[in-house]
Amino acid sequence: MKKTLLFKNKTTWILSAALVTLCFNYGTSQTNLVLNGTCDDYIHTASENGNVKNVDDNADAWDMTPNSTVIDNSGTTISSPYRALWNNSTLEQYLEDTYVTADPEDDGVDEQPGSSSDGSYVNGSKTRGVKVYDDANGKPAVSASTRRLYQKVAVTPGTSYTFSIDSRSEASGIPSEVFMLNEEITTEAGLENGASDSRVDAYFEITNDHNSSKGSAENNTFTTNSFSFTASGSFVVIYVRALLSISKSVEVFYDNISLIEDPLASTEDVFASNFSLFPNPANDVLNISSDNNIDSAEISDLTGKVVISASELTQNSIDISSLAKGVYILRLVSGDVSGTTKFIKK
Repeated sequence: MKKTLLFKNKTTWILSAALVTLCFNYGTSQTNLVLNGTCDDYIHTASENGNVKNVDDNADAWDMTPNSTVIDNSGTTISSPYRALWNNSTLEQYLEDTYVTADPEDDGVDEQPGSSSDGSYVNGSKTRGVKVYDDANGKPAVSASTRRLYQKVAVTPGTSYTFSIDSRSEASGIPSEVFMLNEEITTEAGLENGASDSRVDAYFEITNDHNSSKGSAENNTFTTNSFSFTASGSFVVIYVRALLSISKSVEVFYDNISLIEDPLASTEDVFASNFSLFPNPANDVLNISSDNNIDSAEISDLTGKVVISASELTQNSIDISSLAKGVYILRLVSGDVSGTTKFIKK
């Protein structure tokens, strides 16, 4: 039976202590890297002509072209915490050029998601959320003119993360597409290929969140979906669209969005400490430095598909020139022990 590769020249109590620490940390809350994931920040109630309304700057956190200022919860205008981090006006112009019709009354595309009072219920209390829908109530009458969610988040290359989102689709058959992008895209062309697009670190389609009810304190009608992925660069762009949400009767609502470092990722060095890879990221050749003789190597993509298998290695090197850009998992076997680690093909 294969055994997991452990520390060389170190006793097993170190591994046990590491796992105890891991379990303790896993039980505590992880840092959410997303800004305004609850969609509850920057909602200021104001009076206008005797009417009370919400200033819905909470949606700015998910705008690809954030305003330069927001109004905080006290009613004070402050500099936007988002505009300094991203402002993808090129993508906004692409959407404008792609989905605007020749109708002279058409006022263009607003790519920003709308603010919504129909968020999920948390501890029995209703919260705010954001939503996507046809941006001009039928104008432009072009499929896929729905709004998008967009946020740029700093990450560490080669590190595993878990993404989670609550959503509710008013109608059946209105899926949401969630992309973890490794660059700030300037066009959506190619995104129809999902995870096979080189700009995409992860792709997930939400198809299980149909619920026509807005819910109640006793019945939260949002559905939670989550998935894990490995970042290939120094940031990811969270990009969500629902191309069939093209009228206000088929809106899709989102809330409680989070991105946390995978709590199990910190154990990777424990299991693979007997070998190291260089360079990483690698282009054509992946070199392995190991204190053990390597009997075989196996490379899989993130779906688990084996893409390279080698029973013998020449000078502890593997030719990876045939691989597409992305993150892969390397498994090495030495005698009756084995270990795995991730690497990036650039």
